Amino acid sequence: MNIRKIFCISIIFICFNIYPSMSQQIEWLWQSPTEESRPWVFWYWMQEAVSKEGITADMEAMKEIGIGGAYLMSIKGVPEKPFVTPVIEQLSPLWWEMVSFAFKEADRLKLKIAFHICDGFALAGGTWITPELSMQKVVWSHLNVQGKKTCCSIATVIRL
Repeated sequence: MNIRKIFCISIIFICFNIYPSMSQQIEWLWQSPTEESRPWVFWYWMQEAVSKEGITADMEAMKEIGIGGAYLMSIKGVPEKPFVTPVIEQLSPLWWEMVSFAFKEADRLKLKIAFHICDGFALAGGTWITPELSMQKVVWSHLNVQGKKTCCSIATVIRL
């Protein structure tokens, strides 16, 4: 074993023996992570099979296992034979009521929610999205000039 490895191992050993409270603190942080370090999950609302009871059950389970938040992703529309009644069409008033309820439950449980929108999924893609409304990417460049010339930025929209 080279001297560098021996030195590093010695330092670690000394730190954890001189500062036992530090190792206890690290263990405590591992077992009780701060709010900022809790993991988030993708929370799929598959084929709009959503109910208030299901939302509450999902979110209470998330809280119980230490999840910090969820990215809400509404995937696919209602199938021919719906899984739940009433049918909750995506982006309908009833769907928005479910979203509002989910946010209230998140507040109650001290969880966070964010929407995850990307092309190909239900919110950012569908027959109602024309090419003019489709997801876009803005790119730019900046040109510095000297003297009495104008400085400009050029922006371009690129369709994905």
